[in-house]
Amino acid sequence: MNRLLRTLRDRLGITTVVVTHNISESRTPITHLKAMAPKGPFRTRTSGATVYVDSRSYDRYNGYADAVSALDATGTARLYLTLKPRILEAYGELGYPGGDFDRVLERAIGELLDVPVIEGDVALRQKVVSYAYVDQTLESLSPAQKHLLRMGPRNVQAIQAKLREIAALLNLQPEK
Repeated sequence: MNRLLRTLRDRLGITTVVVTHNISESRTPITHLKAMAPKGPFRTRTSGATVYVDSRSYDRYNGYADAVSALDATGTARLYLTLKPRILEAYGELGYPGGDFDRVLERAIGELLDVPVIEGDVALRQKVVSYAYVDQTLESLSPAQKHLLRMGPRNVQAIQAKLREIAALLNLQPEK
């Protein structure tokens, strides 16, 4: 295998491990996914004195959710099992020798399945440079969960459906 392919394989393995581990620990993986940031601005709309998420903001994520939704779950599960030795190697390189990455994956999937699907208006309050959810149940979600929630109900449902399908094929029991 040439050096470029090895480097790509190694980076993909490390990134997969770090992102999955961050989500499983209720932390945001955003630092490792900056290249996948949505295009276009986050939008709000105001009604009276209340600020809401503008549903057009969710559209920025449709392509990502469509890509996840289009994954062949059987092929994805098979790919995970094929790459698992490299994933375990990367996990060990990050300081988790002999760790059970299936449990990490299971916790990460469970974390994302715990994100509520919110239909309708989502009220916000202005922070210094960003917004917070008015609903404390939403505001108390982990950073990883809030990232998924920001994708909107259509996209949350699509991603959660595919995660359930893949988890079942891998015999994972995510907490949900």
